[in-house]
Amino acid sequence: MSSPHPEDSRYDLNRAVDTPDISSSPSPSPDHARQASQPLVASSTVGSVRSRISPTKLGRDGAGAGMSSDTLRDDKANDSTEDKLASISDPPRNACWSWLLSPIALTALMVYALVMTGLFAWAAVRLAGMGEPGSSSSLPPPSPSPFPARPKSAAKAPIPVLPLPRRITLGTAAQNNVTLPLPISFALPSNASVFLQSTVSRYIPLVFPCTEPQSIIVAAGLLPATTGTVIVVTVHSADESLGVETNERYTLNTSQQDSRLAIEISAATVYGAMRALDTLAQLVSPISPMGLLANVDNSFLPTSLLPEPMVRTADLRHARSQDILRSVPLTIDDWPRVPHRGLLIDTSRHFIPLGILKRMVDGIAAAKMNVLHWHVSDAQSFPMRFDDVYMEKDVRDFVEYWGPRDSRIRHSWHTFSFSHAHPSIVVCGNRQPYPDWGASPPTGQLDPTNPATYDLIKRLATAVYRSFPMYVHWGHDEINANCWSNFDGGDTKTTLAKFHERLRRVLAEATVAAGSKSVDKKVIVWEEPFTHLGLETSPTPAENTTFHAVQLWVKSSPETLAAIQAAGKQAIVSDSNAWYLDCGQGAWLTDARTEDLGWCKYRSWQAVYAYDPFPRAILGGEVAMWTEQTDAANVLSKVFPRAFAFAERAWADPERDQGWDEEGKDVWEDATRRMSLARERIGRWRGVAAGPLQPEWCGDREADCKFG
Repeated sequence: MSSPHPEDSRYDLNRAVDTPDISSSPSPSPDHARQASQPLVASSTVGSVRSRISPTKLGRDGAGAGMSSDTLRDDKANDSTEDKLASISDPPRNACWSWLLSPIALTALMVYALVMTGLFAWAAVRLAGMGEPGSSSSLPPPSPSPFPARPKSAAKAPIPVLPLPRRITLGTAAQNNVTLPLPISFALPSNASVFLQSTVSRYIPLVFPCTEPQSIIVAAGLLPATTGTVIVVTVHSADESLGVETNERYTLNTSQQDSRLAIEISAATVYGAMRALDTLAQLVSPISPMGLLANVDNSFLPTSLLPEPMVRTADLRHARSQDILRSVPLTIDDWPRVPHRGLLIDTSRHFIPLGILKRMVDGIAAAKMNVLHWHVSDAQSFPMRFDDVYMEKDVRDFVEYWGPRDSRIRHSWHTFSFSHAHPSIVVCGNRQPYPDWGASPPTGQLDPTNPATYDLIKRLATAVYRSFPMYVHWGHDEINANCWSNFDGGDTKTTLAKFHERLRRVLAEATVAAGSKSVDKKVIVWEEPFTHLGLETSPTPAENTTFHAVQLWVKSSPETLAAIQAAGKQAIVSDSNAWYLDCGQGAWLTDARTEDLGWCKYRSWQAVYAYDPFPRAILGGEVAMWTEQTDAANVLSKVFPRAFAFAERAWADPERDQGWDEEGKDVWEDATRRMSLARERIGRWRGVAAGPLQPEWCGDREADCKFG
């Protein structure tokens, strides 16, 4: 959501928040510049625009170095030098070296030779790693490591899946890296819906990327085969509607008997089956691209153990060999902690092509995130009409692309961008100095007293409700009291309450006009109406309720969450102290010579992972990618893999689920390993250009890339 103005006491980001102390996490390197069970949500903003305050200057000076050459002497000078050198007589050889024959010199040389021999022998033993630490009392103790000591007993998940499943049971004689026998067949129920069949077909290249398509069969009512690999998919409910209450739980079992390998998936809904297939896609590893090559005896070798020329010349990416299964037998029972697991993407500050947005959808779906909060417009633009913006047909195409992924889209917008086409409905538009009228330029808020305002809202809401599912975000962030000072004697709360009264009627009319299947559209707003203006802070009758969920970006304390729950509403957490992925680049407005790196610092994936509000949250959370300084060129690498850290927190609780003691287990090493593999998969098989977590060298050298 928007960024607080530094001088606004309401947004004191130095306050104590109920989060782990992320300041103690290792600081990011200076080389790094900073920083599906719900519908997509559209959001609009009644208040002023979000901003980022303070730019960063990055520069690097280079200097050239001159080179001089010696001047060649002429022949006469050379002759003179040679004459002088020739005039110096060589000293007698015996006079120079005769001293070595004295008894004292011989004794000294022998002692010197013995000492040097001993030193060389000691050094050789130390270099070979056979010396005992601390054997020489003359050597100073080693300097303490800048990292905390690695725990003696490191936590390691039994399978490299992200998010980590809630319950994992390995068989007593589990085998790893089992070759999948061909053919591969999906056995679906005889009454399998078209949606389920198309879903399974869509997952085939994601689950089995290195198996020839003609070796895979999908059929409803197919009797399980007696040979090959058989995936039996059972869905217990025919209900394919999607909402907060959608059951995403699933179980997955693997077993092997003779030449038959069985994988059984059981889920309450088709969306739970999707989650199971997302897990299966991480349990099945393509032999070649994932660092394994088939050996002549059908064993498998890590590429790090192969001769370097073979690794470099092998065509790993396009090899069409069989896939392997990570572990057999194996049982997984899995379900999410919270139903709302989202990513906010801002496409108003910079246009993000739909192709990039689709890759983003693929990335978050792979991590079992299920909400895309599409902040489609802001003060700077309303991009839903022309060639360089989003046409309505493009929006519908995108929603359809997203729909089969068990996720929801939420749409949102800001208001100044309306003023070009409808100047009469915007007040204090682009006023200066901007801090008096809004959080960032250009300023502007809707005129709540103008009937034309509500006519536009109805038309806009009707169009949005036709394209988007159940949830719509109506903004309300950073409402500037000065901008509305001419209404109701400057009483902003009264002005907004009157606005809400008319807004409820308009949205109800828009729902009917859109022909929406659901007349109960859910409205989400940012925290300001609830936390700052005190609207609807107690249980409110349905006919008087304007918003149903509150998205928190500043005041996400336990007390605020409890107050939201007591008011009969739901909370979505997007704490800017942990889950704003755009932070740390500096601001785009102020002078870097007088400002620090911006109003919020860069959040590493460790900081994202460490923040865990979900035991108190009601609905879920979102990570946010605002784009004042981000566009199509770098948005994917900024979102991923940090969004994976959030995804695991929202889906699972590894410390509690696996019985890990956070103080005595190294959860970070295990999370790094699984996130690196997830990043590799979405890059190769889903086309998502995610940023790296470690040097490539660490890929096959896990033991060499640990802290401590």
